[in-house]
Amino acid sequence: MKYFKYISVLLFYIFISCSDNSIVNIDEVNNNTPPYIAEDIRKTVESVNIDSLKTYLEILTGAAPFINGSDTVVIKSRNSFYEENEIAADYLESKLKGFGYTVINQNFNSNGRNIYAVLNGSGSNNEYYV
Repeated sequence: MKYFKYISVLLFYIFISCSDNSIVNIDEVNNNTPPYIAEDIRKTVESVNIDSLKTYLEILTGAAPFINGSDTVVIKSRNSFYEENEIAADYLESKLKGFGYTVINQNFNSNGRNIYAVLNGSGSNNEYYV
């Protein structure tokens, strides 16, 4: 019920913020011009390997094993109440570091931690993307 209230409030604000009294000419809006995509974003999207994404998801969901040091390991749970959830956190931390991110661990209780990845850009220091 709690989530229903949050969703209801969110939808209400979306509808309110999207409404205005102006009339829109659909021909002006839909002129069949393809959207502009920045070159660096296009290159990043094109560099994504779908098979790699599938493998990462299979490992994180426990559908596939992975090599951890000299051991073959299966992630049984990512739940913070499960003692072996550190395996998932260690795997995620290792992968993100391998991608060149600075990794930050945030311990939130005795059995769990959040993993944050930071990649400093070349633009404004006042912009953050999550």
